Amino acid sequence: MFLSRFRPLRSEKKLESHVTHYLIPFHPKMKSTIDDQNNDIPVVDPLPVKNSLFLDLQESLYRFQCMLVQQSSTDETIECNITNHYQSILDKIQSIDQLEYTSETFDIVHMVFRTYISDILPLTDKYEDILSLVLSTKINFNLEALFKENESFTRRVFFSTHDLLALPNMIDYLEGKQKETQTYQLKIAMSVIINRLQLISTWITFEKDDFNDQESILRLLLKFINSNIHSDDSIIKQLFNLLIFLTEKTILVPSFINAGFVIYILQWLEMEQLPYEIQGSCIHIFYNLAQKIEGAKALNQADGLRILKDCTYRLLDPNIINGQHGFENMQLLYCMAMSLLIEPKQNREYVKNHRRILDYLLQSIIDASNMDNFFYADFHISRPIVVLTKLFVQDEIIKYVLDEAPVKNFPLSSKVEFFANLLIRFRGALTMDEDEANPLTLTALFNILWSISFHDEYLSQLQTNRQFLLTVKTFAYDTSVMEYERYVFANMSSIFKAANGILLNLGENISTRVHESSNITVEQPLVTSIANPSNRINVMISYSHTNADFCHDLVNALQKDPRLDIWVDFIYCRSGDLWEEISEAIENAHVILFIITKEYQSSKSCRQEVMYARDTLKKRFIPIYLKNDFVANSWLGIRIVGAQYIRFGKRSFGDSITEILNLMDDNTSQKQKQNVFKQTQMLTTPIADPVNVQDKILDKNLHTSQNRSIELIMNAVAGQTKPIEQWTFEDINQWFEQNNIESKLKDLYRFQHGNDLLLYGQCLQPNWQYEYADMRERYTREYNEILYRDQFVLLVGALNRL
Repeated sequence: MFLSRFRPLRSEKKLESHVTHYLIPFHPKMKSTIDDQNNDIPVVDPLPVKNSLFLDLQESLYRFQCMLVQQSSTDETIECNITNHYQSILDKIQSIDQLEYTSETFDIVHMVFRTYISDILPLTDKYEDILSLVLSTKINFNLEALFKENESFTRRVFFSTHDLLALPNMIDYLEGKQKETQTYQLKIAMSVIINRLQLISTWITFEKDDFNDQESILRLLLKFINSNIHSDDSIIKQLFNLLIFLTEKTILVPSFINAGFVIYILQWLEMEQLPYEIQGSCIHIFYNLAQKIEGAKALNQADGLRILKDCTYRLLDPNIINGQHGFENMQLLYCMAMSLLIEPKQNREYVKNHRRILDYLLQSIIDASNMDNFFYADFHISRPIVVLTKLFVQDEIIKYVLDEAPVKNFPLSSKVEFFANLLIRFRGALTMDEDEANPLTLTALFNILWSISFHDEYLSQLQTNRQFLLTVKTFAYDTSVMEYERYVFANMSSIFKAANGILLNLGENISTRVHESSNITVEQPLVTSIANPSNRINVMISYSHTNADFCHDLVNALQKDPRLDIWVDFIYCRSGDLWEEISEAIENAHVILFIITKEYQSSKSCRQEVMYARDTLKKRFIPIYLKNDFVANSWLGIRIVGAQYIRFGKRSFGDSITEILNLMDDNTSQKQKQNVFKQTQMLTTPIADPVNVQDKILDKNLHTSQNRSIELIMNAVAGQTKPIEQWTFEDINQWFEQNNIESKLKDLYRFQHGNDLLLYGQCLQPNWQYEYADMRERYTREYNEILYRDQFVLLVGALNRL
C-alpha cells in the first residue's frame, strides 16, 4: 500500500525561540540540561511546578535501576525489594490514565519509555510489563489532538522520538548486535518509534536545517533496510512508509541526499526479486527526491533515468503485473518521476517520444477533478498538476496537451476551459489552512494558465471567461497573497506574479502599483534620460534569479564605466513581484541586456520582460549567453535571432565586458542611419538589427528628422490604404479599437483628423513619460480612476507604428 496522500500541514506560525517546558531529551537545537544527581536522567526546562507523578516515577525508575545493578552482584539479597518496587512502578504507570490529556502527561509516558529502553532493558529483559503497560496508556492513542494545538510540542516530540534511535540499545538493534533475549522488545520499541515519527510528520512544519544533525541516524536506517530488505519483516515496510512521509518534505531532501539515499534507492530498484510493494515504495521515494532540484540532479548523475526506465518492463506491464494492488499508483509515480528527471526539449520529436507520459498526467488530473476529494488513486490532484507546471514551460508540450492529447470522461469542449474552471474551483484554497495540497494546486494552476496565456490561439477562450477573469483580478490586486511563498515550488512563480502576468498577456487593465514605502513614482524615471548633457547610457539587465551570482558580477564590472546608468531589480525593486518598476525600467532603457540561460528561457517572468521590451516597445537589446552549451530556441530564439550576442566563457571575463561596452557604443552610433521602410517591415519579421522604429519615438535625441514627408509616414502604416491625413473621426475610432487602446482615452482626446494623431505623436517625442503624467492626472479627474502605464504605452506604441 502506497502512503502517498498529502498529509495536512498546519498553518505556519513563528516557533517559540525556546521551549518553556520540556522533560525529555531534545533535538540538538533545543535547550537541554542534565540532572547529574538523578543518574543522568535529563530534565530540560522544567515546569514551574513539576507534575508529582512525573517526579515520583522518575525517582522510582532510578531506584529500580539501582536495585537491579545491586542484584547482579549480590544475587537474591534484595529480591523482595525489587518485586515490591516493580509492582509500585506498574501501579503508578496505570494511574497515568487518570490524568488529563496534556503535553505534560505525554512527557511522563515518554520518560518511562525512554528510561526503560536505555536503562532497564540493558540490565534485564524480565520486566517487559513496564514497556507493554506504558505503551497501552490512553494518551498514546490521542496524540493528534495535542499536535493540532501545540506546534512547539509537536516539534520537540518528533526530535526527542527520533533521538531514541541513537540510544546504544537501538543502535545495537539496527546493526544486528543486540542480545537475542532483547530482540522482541527492541523490535516493539522500534515499531513504536517509527509509527510515532510517521504520525508526527503529518503535523510538523520542518525547517531547513532540522536534519543536518540526523544524517548519521539516516545512514544507519539505510544500512538496516539494506541488510533486511529481502526479509518479510514488518519493520522494513514501516520504515519505507516513514521515509515516504519524510522525503515528501522537500526541505529535508538535501539531508537525505547527503545520507546516501540516492545510491541505496537506485540499488534497490535494480533488485528484480523484491516484493512489488517495496519496489513501489522505492519509486515513490525516487519521485519525492526528484521534486527537489538537488534531488533530480543527484538522481541523473547516478544514472537514475536509465534505472527508472528499466523498471517499467517489470513493474508497468499489465500482462505481467496481473492487477497488482497499487498498479495505478505505480503508473502515476513513474510518469511524474520521469517528467521531473527528463529535461523537456522544444521539438515535436520529444513530444512524440513522451506522449504516453503526457497523456497519463493529463488523464490523472481530469480523473482527480471528477472526484469530490480531488484524488486519483492515492494521489491528490496537486501532484500531477505540479509536474505539468514544469513541462508547460515548453510551447510544444502546451500545444500537444491542449490540442492533441486524448482524454476520457471529459465533458468540456476545450482543455483551456478545463484549466480555467479548475482554477475557479480552487479559488478559496488559501483560506484552508489545514491542507497544503489545495494552495499548492491553486499556485500550480495559476502558473499553467500563465504559460497558456502567452499563446495567441488560446487568448480568446480566457478573455471571454468572465468568472475566470474576475478570479484572476481578485488575486492580482490582493498583495496579501504574496505571503504564501511556501507553496511556490521550483519552476513556479507566486500566485500574485502569475495573476498579474496573465492579465498583462490578456490585455487587461492591471495595476502597476508601487508600495507605499517606495519613494519612486512614475513621474520620476528610475534612470537618467538620454537627453542629459553627459550623454549617458541607460542599461536595464533582465535575468533569471537562478543566475543571480553572475548578474551581480556583471553589474559590478559594468558600474566601473562612468557612462552607464544600470538598472537591475536587486538594486531598485522594492518587491520582486511588482511589474510596475520593471516595466518602467524597460521603458527608460536605451539598451537591455538579456542574460540567456536555460533557466531564463524557462522563466515566465523573463518571457514577459522580453516580450514587453522586444515586441511592444521594440527596444534595443544585447543577448548575453552565460554558458557555452546552451542555445536559445522556441519563443526566445525567435526573438533574438540575428542579434549580435556575447557568450561568456569563450574568453576572459574582462574581455567579455569590453565586448559588451563596444557593442553598446556601436549600437548608439548606428541609430540615425536606418531606413523607415526597412524598420517598418521589421515589425512583422525577426529583428536582425537592434535599431528600429520604436527607438525613434521613445528616445529623445535619437529620433529621425521631423521633416520627413507625410507620404513616407503614410506608406509605413501596415494594412492602411487610406492616407492618415485623410482619416476621419470614424477612422480614428476604428484605429483605437484595432490597437486595443482604452476607449476612455479616445473620448478624452477627441481627435477629429489623422493629422491630429501625427502631431500628437511628435509631441510625445521629447519624453512621452511627461505626457503620461499629465494624462494620468487628467484621466483621474475625469473618471475618478487610475490610468496605468501599460494602458498609455499601448497608445504610444500605436502612434509609433504610424
